[in-house]
Amino acid sequence: MASADRKPPPGWTSGGYLSQLPPGAQQLVDQERDRTGRLLAAVLVDQQVTLADPIIVVIADIEADMGKALAGMLMSIDEVREELRAAEEEQRRPVVLDVAVKDRATEFIELVMPEIADYVRLRPPFAFVLLVIDRQDNSSVSMAVPTTCEVAPGAVH
Repeated sequence: MASADRKPPPGWTSGGYLSQLPPGAQQLVDQERDRTGRLLAAVLVDQQVTLADPIIVVIADIEADMGKALAGMLMSIDEVREELRAAEEEQRRPVVLDVAVKDRATEFIELVMPEIADYVRLRPPFAFVLLVIDRQDNSSVSMAVPTTCEVAPGAVH
């Protein structure tokens, strides 16, 4: 029986959604903001994504156990080596960064994290699911909507 004064844990809204990402996850999201934007833009155009298509963005620290497993699934050995080298040169955390859309997104959820399938079904149009795994192997799942900071050139009709 649920108590009327029961409150969600810190960081969660009453609807069961994270109101903000934990610090380790947010650090990775901030670190990868530019690369994520470029990757999302390329995938959305290449895959001809519609508003109804599921989209999952994965950012996982390669040095975490789950990150290593995802690197093995989503990256070649050469890509992992290149990411480790680039991260060291740029003094950032090495990550797996991938975007899955349409059937690939559904397969990814079924294979890797079936426990978030119900959450993903609640996704509003054009929101994407963000899965972040920090260096302590803590996973965070949230939703976001791509935004733009500039008005596109040209006339609006």
